[in-house]
Amino acid sequence: MTFTFDRETALIPLGDGQYIIEASAVYRNPTGMMFGGWVAAIAAKAIEMHEECRSPLVSQTTTYLSGVGPGEVEVSAKLLRSGASTQFWRVELSQNGSLIIAADLVSSNRRKADLEYQTAMPDALSPENSIDMHGKNPMAPAGS
Repeated sequence: MTFTFDRETALIPLGDGQYIIEASAVYRNPTGMMFGGWVAAIAAKAIEMHEECRSPLVSQTTTYLSGVGPGEVEVSAKLLRSGASTQFWRVELSQNGSLIIAADLVSSNRRKADLEYQTAMPDALSPENSIDMHGKNPMAPAGS
């Protein structure tokens, strides 16, 4: 079974970190362009598919120069620097010869940590015993 998201983010590899994809109407916003999650997923997938990628993605910063319109999108993934456990990447999406998206990504092996991130819920007053804030500010929403 193929999910819609998997189908709509299926990059076609051309070799040497180059890919193409056809932008369809599935994830387009009301303006007719695509921003947000679909674009971020394309950048992440380009790195994950790259032959030099050694570890999972841990960070992504995406700059939206323009929205992605309908039609073919060229995707370029380039390894900028590689260390013992961390790799730095640049992904660029172009359409009709113009750069429209630039994304910087980091992949890294996470070290096992002894830190405990789970904390107990703090004690709090019940709503009935809390301070009533309604009516104190005339610009505040009316209480129920």
